[in-house]
Parts: sequence; structure tokens; C-alpha cells
Amino acid sequence: MTAHATPAWATSPGLGSIALVATDLDGTFLGTDERVSERTKRAAHDAAEAGVELVLVTGRPPRWLLPVIEELELRPTCVCANGAIVLETAEPRVTYVGGLANDLVLHVAEVLCEVVPSVGFAIETAPYADNVFAHSLTFAHDLTYRPRWHPPADLVIAPLPELLSDRPVIKLLARNEERAHQSVIDTIVANARRELTGLVEITHSEQGHLLLEISALGVDKGSGLARVAAEKGVGREHIAAVGDMINDVPMLEWAGHPYAVGNAHELLLDIGVVLPTNDEHAVAQLIEAIVAARSAAR
Repeated sequence: MTAHATPAWATSPGLGSIALVATDLDGTFLGTDERVSERTKRAAHDAAEAGVELVLVTGRPPRWLLPVIEELELRPTCVCANGAIVLETAEPRVTYVGGLANDLVLHVAEVLCEVVPSVGFAIETAPYADNVFAHSLTFAHDLTYRPRWHPPADLVIAPLPELLSDRPVIKLLARNEERAHQSVIDTIVANARRELTGLVEITHSEQGHLLLEISALGVDKGSGLARVAAEKGVGREHIAAVGDMINDVPMLEWAGHPYAVGNAHELLLDIGVVLPTNDEHAVAQLIEAIVAARSAAR
């Protein structure tokens, strides 16, 4: 049997200095089956033993995190909703909320109706302190939006203005149901950003489907990771960030050690060192190399 050569990224001299690994979930840390592989779970536990912190940085709201951390059998810090929520899952406790004002939500929706064909809207609101993982009453959508998951029985469906209340909107979602080539989606995202520049952050995280994710100005995965790093006293030069989609770009551009999984959007392949794919346990392989480098440096 021929031994495989060790990739250059796995022997980079900077690996031993990494103290925190920030990783996207879907398409990156998780496999295509949306599960935590045994190798990834083992690597995460090895990282904890070696003093390397794992931070999950995701577009998911808190209500979609519990299955992941239960599989992982760890309680890491999580940056959720593209930076709008910072969550300490060990307690659990929300330590930061970055919300959109209701009048801004309505203005953005009005503009997007002119930019995005056949668009429907949904909102994600901040979780409740007594149950941060609850599904009920933190998501609602208008009469046009169609979620791609089985909604709970108490889901509120109404015109967008009627969905707004005194609870902070952490993310406005704008969806078009038709599948489209990624280049078409990227063009629509660019047009939306141009029309709303200086008002909100607009990103996208699905391959082949148009789902715009709108956050407050200055709120993105990069700002969320920077907030966590400051709280933990870890400099960006000691942080590795891994992602696969456009919403991961701010995080990769901020971190001292940016990585893109092999299945990533082409834009990310020009930003970070390219790892294997998510189904090849890319994040696990990176963590294994970091732990080995730290061990060798002792």
C-alpha cells in the first residue's frame, strides 16, 4: 500500500500557535448528512484536552444547535445567526444580541421586493432566556415564504408587519422558491447589497437556492468571532477559521489562519488555505494537525 503524502497545510509552522478553532457548521464541520462524524467528535475532544478552544460559528439560530452539541458531547461557545447571537451553551446563556429595528425590517423588505423576484419573508427573533433552544415563537413567516423544514403547529404566519413585536429581530430572511445557478444567486445578492449598502448586512449560505440573510449593520460572522475572541483574550493571530459559503467570508478575512473546505464556494477558495471536503472530515483533520503541532512544540 502506498502511503499518502502529508499535505503542506498540515505541516505549516503556524499551526502550533493556534489556540482557538472557529468553524462553520453546515457544509464544513458537519457532513452532508448534517451529522457530527465520529472522527470530528474525537478531534474536538482531543482539542479540548490540548487546550485548543472550539467555537461554532453558524448562520443557524440557537434553536437548531441542540442536536449538534448533543452529538458532539461538548458545550462550546457558539456564534449564531451570522453573528447576531453569542451563546454560551454550557449554562446556557445568551451574552450578546444584535437586532434589527422594526422600521428598518419593513424598509429592507420593500426594497427587496423590487430586487428579488417572487420573494417571501421570514423573521428570526431572539431566544427566550428560560429556554434558548426552544423552537416555538422565535420564527415566523409571511404568506409567501415556504420553509424547507417541518414547521411546528404554533408557527405564526401573517403579513410581515403583523409579525413584528417588541422582541428583537436578529435576522430577516428573504427566499425565492426556484432553484437557480450559483452565479445567478450571487448576482442577486450583489444587487441587493448595492441597493441596501450602509443599512444592513446581506449574505447567503445555500448552494443552488436563493435565501438572503439580512442582519444589522456591522453584524456578521467576523464581528461575532471578534467579540468572542476579545472575551476569551485570544488574539486573531492565534485563531483558525474554517468555512464553505459567502456568509463565512468575514470570519475568514478576520482570522489569522483562514481555511476553506474543498467543497466551498469558489470565492472562499481564494481567501483561505484549502482543506479536504466536509465529508472527508476537513475540520477534524485540521484539529488533528494543530494538536500534533502543539504537542511537538512542547
